[in-house]
Amino acid sequence: MFKAMAERLEESGSELKFNTAAREIVTAKNKTVCGVRAVSGEYFRAPVVVSSANAVDTLTKLADYAPLNRYYAQKLNAMQKSLSGIQLYLGLNVPAEKLGMSHALMCINTTYNHDRSFQYCLNGDYRNSGLLVASHSRLDPGLAPQGKSTLSAMALDNYANWDKLTKQEYLKKKKEFSDIILARLEKYLPGISGHVEVLEVATPKTMERLGSLAEGAIYGFAQTVGQSSINRLSQATKFKGLFLAGTWTQPGAGIHACLVSGNDAADLVLRSLKN
Repeated sequence: MFKAMAERLEESGSELKFNTAAREIVTAKNKTVCGVRAVSGEYFRAPVVVSSANAVDTLTKLADYAPLNRYYAQKLNAMQKSLSGIQLYLGLNVPAEKLGMSHALMCINTTYNHDRSFQYCLNGDYRNSGLLVASHSRLDPGLAPQGKSTLSAMALDNYANWDKLTKQEYLKKKKEFSDIILARLEKYLPGISGHVEVLEVATPKTMERLGSLAEGAIYGFAQTVGQSSINRLSQATKFKGLFLAGTWTQPGAGIHACLVSGNDAADLVLRSLKN
């Protein structure tokens, strides 16, 4: 999907820059966006900026107008962030279907009680938390060498379970997680442990670091009743020319909702440029 979107943007005359981290969204004294400055020092002048980075950093750190930074810091600090996630990535030396992975996606739940399942995630109870198991190489064989496959197993997790660990404690906890999940997968995919060539674990700290997500919140703000739909951030901001898109905004989290968010942001951008 991302590749198709990138190709369409280039066909439309856009230039895409990868591995170009933003350092600040430059604004004039009247709160109007002027452009974006990259970590490298490169400056991109623009009358409009759309940020799909996490809204907390965008509005309190990247956009550089102190009065509004303080306003948003107070507003957003009062909002609850979503759970994070933890993921086991496996490279297998056989196709996953030979181990019993009959579909590209498998959900494993230990209870029908959603409140109890939620508590398992909060407490980091990996023996009982729900798992989403996916073999992306079944959908795209090019993701693995011929005769091999990829498999991932994801559980929701609480950032607080990982935040204060020492390096040794962190590595030990990652190993404990991978051992537990591999043992659970054995029940559904017998023999999988003997076919692992590559193993990697991504924790909530990984989500924070590589995804630039505040507290590793993979769904932005928690989707409580008070923070859902129109109660989430609008695509428009109090910075003139700065718009938001993505999971932190209306209508909410998930691929479809983020596409809707981006579409709504685009409508606002067109309206702004016409004015």
